[in-house]
Amino acid sequence: GEYILVKAPFATRGGNEWMWVEVTRWAGDAIDGLLKNEPVDVPGLHAGQMVKVSQAKVFDYIRRYPDGHEEGNETGKIIRRMQSKK
Repeated sequence: GEYILVKAPFATRGGNEWMWVEVTRWAGDAIDGLLKNEPVDVPGLHAGQMVKVSQAKVFDYIRRYPDGHEEGNETGKIIRRMQSKK
């Protein structure tokens, strides 16, 4: 009932696309997981695909506990603050 998502960069033609990955294995700097987003600008990559990312490049995380509460998701908090100012 507990899981961790990490937000990691995936190279595009002009920079990076940041997407969520559900962690299935974490050993040192290497994170294996299931891609949770459908990429917009990363050809050949699809939601549900297994991917590898580096812990050193992780930008954010969401840790969801069995009782439903979460920690992390600073990206979401920033977006919500920006939207409430409109």
